[in-house]
Amino acid sequence: RGTNYTVSVNGQDVLVTVVAGVVSVNIPDVGLVNLNTGQVTTGGQATSLSAALGDSATAATTRNALQAAAAAVASLSESGTDGVSGATLDTVMQTISTAATESNDEGLVASVAAAAVTAAPSSATAIVRSAAKAAPNSAASIVAASEAALASSQDAGAPEQNLLDAANDGIEDANAAADDGTPVIEDVTTDDVEEVVDEVEVPNDNVTVIISATFTIRLSGGRFLTVTINNENDDAVVALA
Repeated sequence: RGTNYTVSVNGQDVLVTVVAGVVSVNIPDVGLVNLNTGQVTTGGQATSLSAALGDSATAATTRNALQAAAAAVASLSESGTDGVSGATLDTVMQTISTAATESNDEGLVASVAAAAVTAAPSSATAIVRSAAKAAPNSAASIVAASEAALASSQDAGAPEQNLLDAANDGIEDANAAADDGTPVIEDVTTDDVEEVVDEVEVPNDNVTVIISATFTIRLSGGRFLTVTINNENDDAVVALA
């Protein structure tokens, strides 16, 4: 509960990325590895997201994993009935923003926001606000990438979004939360967005996120509760085992 992570498999190579909560992985010949928010494992001890992003062998997979994590959270938060909220999205974006800063990956938050908008176009304003709150200095790039993602969305029913206003709301949130003397970050304008349009790449033009998971919870009385969730058809099955 409260956990957001991705598992990427390529042959025998597995990468686990944690963006919210704690995940424990039992790895053969290594043992139990506890991954906290902002950490990864590629089959050994935990390391930071920034280290994985800075390693040419794992950078691309890690970026894809972070895009998938944000897309999954954005998709789940649309329903409002599965326990995934805007606060979860804020946590994911902040984790990714921190990793982007530490690894000098300036385009990461914008590409993650674009992937999330592609997966959940009706939540575009919430995604952009959350991303701009986490990375206010990247707000113009976030808006440009998200506008491109929204324009190419396969969801014909996606409403028009004022993403610039959403980004500036996120900047205001960041300024309000900055109580350590951090300089005030100015709102972005249409001109700012137009300047970065040519620099933005929209990842995964056709992102499809299907969440299908089964997990077991041990109740205080010793019995087990099995929960199966599938957001492809909004099924959630709970049974005592």
